[in-house]
Amino acid sequence: MKILLLLLLIISFSHVQAQKRALIADETWLASSGSSSFRIITSNDTISKMISGKFISIVTKYTYVMKKDRKGKYWERSYYFNNSDYNTVIIYIKNDFK
Repeated sequence: MKILLLLLLIISFSHVQAQKRALIADETWLASSGSSSFRIITSNDTISKMISGKFISIVTKYTYVMKKDRKGKYWERSYYFNNSDYNTVIIYIKNDFK
């Protein structure tokens, strides 16, 4: 019984974690970041360069981390924006990088 309960908790927790990110383009996710901001997480170099060039003036915070998978090392970058910039950023990414 305890094992079943533990398994159920693990499954429900992983489901909650999966809901916090929404895929919006190739290797690019939308995630909430508090009540007044959101973030774009990407490992796509093309999208990262576009955000750095077009939206750098409205980025409130930028973080990056080197990750490794079976294909090798790659950079995962997070760009934080205010909620007021949501439509501008998301519509542009969805339309240009389907």
